[in-house]
Amino acid sequence: MVPIITDSFGDLTEHILGEYKKGKKSSSATEFFITQMRTLLPASIRMGPGKIIDLKERMAGPFDAIATTENFPPFGEGGASNYLADGAVFTLQIKNWAQHDLTQYAALVKQLKKLEKKKKSDIACLVVSFEPLALPELKSFLGSASGQSIDGVLCLGHHLILRNSGGLYGNPEKLPLVTEGSGPEALKSFAFYLMRL
Repeated sequence: MVPIITDSFGDLTEHILGEYKKGKKSSSATEFFITQMRTLLPASIRMGPGKIIDLKERMAGPFDAIATTENFPPFGEGGASNYLADGAVFTLQIKNWAQHDLTQYAALVKQLKKLEKKKKSDIACLVVSFEPLALPELKSFLGSASGQSIDGVLCLGHHLILRNSGGLYGNPEKLPLVTEGSGPEALKSFAFYLMRL
C-alpha cells in the first residue's frame, strides 16, 4: 500500500512541476497546487488566498493560501477574503523561492505571529518552492533569527524541512529542525504534516 501512495505523490509532484514549467510563471501552478492540497485535507477545512485579521482589526498578509476551520469562514467584499486569526490553521506562500527572498516572507510571518488570538495554538506558516533550495543554506536560514518565524519549507520533488516546535519528532531543543522525505516522499510528508495540524 505504501509504494502505491508514494507513487501517487510522485505523479502529483511531476504534474505540479509540469504545470509550473508549462506556464512559465508560478501563478497557475500555485492555483493548481492549492486545488490539489484542498482534495487532501478534511472537508471541514476551507482554504483560499487572503489576509488574516485579529479581533483588534490588525491584519497580516496577503498569503497565497490560508487554511481555516469551517467554524470561521472567510469574509470580505469581492475577491478579497479575510480570515480570523482564531480560525486559521496554516498559511502557504508558493512560488519559485530560488528567485525570491525568504527574509521578506519571514518578516510578513513575524507580523502574523504578533496578532492576538483567543486560542493558544500557533498558525503554521509554510513555504512551497517550485525550484530546489540548498538544504544546508535552508537549515542555516531557518535556524537564524530572521528565519525563526517560518515553520517549514517544501521544495517540490526534493525535500521538506520542518520546525519541530510541537515536539512531534521528539525534544525540540535537541532536534529543532527535521528533514522529511526526498523526491516524491517530500510532498507525501508535507500532506501528512498538514493533516496533523
